[in-house]
Amino acid sequence: MAKTSSKLLFFAALFALLLGCISVGSDKLLTKPTEVVGLFDSADASCQGIGGPTPCTCLMCKNEILPFYLAPFVEESLKGGSCSFIPCNSEIFAQLIDKSADNQFPHKFLLGQGASFAEFKQANAYCSNLLTMSVKWMVGANEPPKIPAPNRAGCFLDRNVIPLYIYYTAGTAISQEAAAQIGAALAQADGPAIITTEINFDSSDAFAVSAVKSQILAYKAACPKCLVTLSPKDLDFEGARLFLEDLSVKDKIDLIGQGIMLNENTNGICDVEALIGKRMEFSKRMLKEYNKPTIWLYVGIAAGTQDMEGNDVCKWENKHVAKAYDYMMGIMQPIISSGVIGYSPYAYSDGTAPLPCAPGSDACNFGLTNADFTPKEPQFSSWFSGCQYYTQEGTPSYVSFSTNGQGYQCTFGDNYKMFSRLISEAGDAYEPPTLSLQAQEIKIACDACVSYDTSLPSNFGSTSSSPSEYCTHYPQADIVPDRFDVPHLLMRAIYSQESSFDACAVSFVPPSTSACNAQNLGISAFSQYASDAGCTLPTGEMCVKTAASQNPSDPSENCVPCGSAGASSTRCKPCAFGLAQCIEYPGKEYAGSSLPAAITQCNGENYNPFNPSDSACCGATKMYDALQQARHIISLYPEIASSKDMEWYEAYLALMTYHGGQARTSRAVATYFSDGTYEDRCVAASHPTLVSFLRCVDSYPSSVLGKYQGLANACDTDCG
Repeated sequence: MAKTSSKLLFFAALFALLLGCISVGSDKLLTKPTEVVGLFDSADASCQGIGGPTPCTCLMCKNEILPFYLAPFVEESLKGGSCSFIPCNSEIFAQLIDKSADNQFPHKFLLGQGASFAEFKQANAYCSNLLTMSVKWMVGANEPPKIPAPNRAGCFLDRNVIPLYIYYTAGTAISQEAAAQIGAALAQADGPAIITTEINFDSSDAFAVSAVKSQILAYKAACPKCLVTLSPKDLDFEGARLFLEDLSVKDKIDLIGQGIMLNENTNGICDVEALIGKRMEFSKRMLKEYNKPTIWLYVGIAAGTQDMEGNDVCKWENKHVAKAYDYMMGIMQPIISSGVIGYSPYAYSDGTAPLPCAPGSDACNFGLTNADFTPKEPQFSSWFSGCQYYTQEGTPSYVSFSTNGQGYQCTFGDNYKMFSRLISEAGDAYEPPTLSLQAQEIKIACDACVSYDTSLPSNFGSTSSSPSEYCTHYPQADIVPDRFDVPHLLMRAIYSQESSFDACAVSFVPPSTSACNAQNLGISAFSQYASDAGCTLPTGEMCVKTAASQNPSDPSENCVPCGSAGASSTRCKPCAFGLAQCIEYPGKEYAGSSLPAAITQCNGENYNPFNPSDSACCGATKMYDALQQARHIISLYPEIASSKDMEWYEAYLALMTYHGGQARTSRAVATYFSDGTYEDRCVAASHPTLVSFLRCVDSYPSSVLGKYQGLANACDTDCG
């Protein structure tokens, strides 16, 4: 009981300090428990150094589209707007609250969810649809990340959600050119997106430091409204100092980003309050010495006895993880006072976290749900019950803090209910409840879509229905396409077309087919990979059809079970595997040679085509490239670029490339506009429209788009 009582006294003292700078006699000062890192040195010291007419900083946003006379009547939108940190005091803050004066408003604490927009969508349904920050990791391995889609950033901004883009290549591709392209894309969204430099870069590497400085300059030049975030390793003050004392980049840096893993760098301190307190002290130091606010880009804690590198550290049980999330929510106000403008749980689902984790480590599962999206208790209920309590029960916690990191009289419009709730549940005896929380109707999806505004035009294809389970089969397969901004429902339509959603599917082709399986491996070569993924491969052999019944346009149709009617004695070879039916081998089969580009970002040498996530990643990688190629083709033909169906042409051409290669797609479009003959059955002159001609050349896209529209109609999405 003594330990619990001391914590209650600590929380009570903290609550009193948050009410403002108060005079406390030395005989009234409380002694904090030794195992807790102090958030404040003393009640007296916390009030030093505050002076001038505007000692505080507020996060102020401005909407530049809505006229001022509409501002009191509609929800804030950040589309076309901007956000900045302004000197303020209680009077200025009160003026910002009064939206009738202008289109300016103070922004709430940014409560988010990583590690993708798809995960934000799922989490938001358990948080009253009121999360304010969506997080996308832009991941690259030995190459820069994919360029994000501006329309998705714009979708979030229009709903007063700030999108956060995390640049991560493990130091292998810190690219100024990519930063310029990313900045230019987000500039099209026309709002205050947050973009990071290479996250967790090595500040002892002079080349990395120089490259990150180039990123900062490129971001700000390309996207003046973006909030550029310097992101050194956790607690790397010296790394931050290299930039904040360099006048060429200091003023281009809006935020300091921290990525926090409570399993890492514990130094023997196995206490949640202490570990979070260390990060708060770092943030206060950023304010005190450089007047720079901080954002906690991700916060992760996993049950287990090891860290991400497999080292034995602290023993975290599920209840400790749950209490960590509860504690973070409860002390939101002191976190804000430390200069932190927002934070986000690292991952919603196990298996989606982008940072590497040593094989065998028991601290690799940072999700709030299991890989199949079932809640992981009690941490799921702890986090989301706190999130619901915050968003529904109290005054929003606005971002305002002492500019120099000292004093706590700058907390305006505080939500003390969160704090008092934490006090009532303090103590090691507390067992987080399992609440069986129910998801609300999803109101903010901002999915990647073929079109937000229009449904499938009838001349492109006919809508076809799909089983309802096709909306939710393999939820983990949506994560990677979402990171690439490839429409996940388009990928689901491809899975339906290619494999009928069978993650264990194998397609066979005649051995003369050169496009795949050049080594002519038999089905037995893939049995262990299938077994590792829980698959059972077909046991019978496939043989080539007799010549009279072969289909020249689709080699896979020329294989039938050996011994069946119309089968020859020539055996077929396996060609395509898994959900997306990619033709790439498992990664380990490329030992001693270069990995194909399609799987370098998809678990690399550990790529297993029978793993739904890996197969989805391979398919999405190819589809991303196909969409880029389709956009290039369209740019060459004003007739397509100006068409009201341009988005659907883009998808059609990309699917043609996905199915038959870029050369065929380019040749088909060029043939149509030259009024030529693609082949005997497809003459441009006999087709009044481009899409009619394309459907003659290849009907595969029409079939997939029909399935896509069926899914868009049936699934929970905001696509047209």
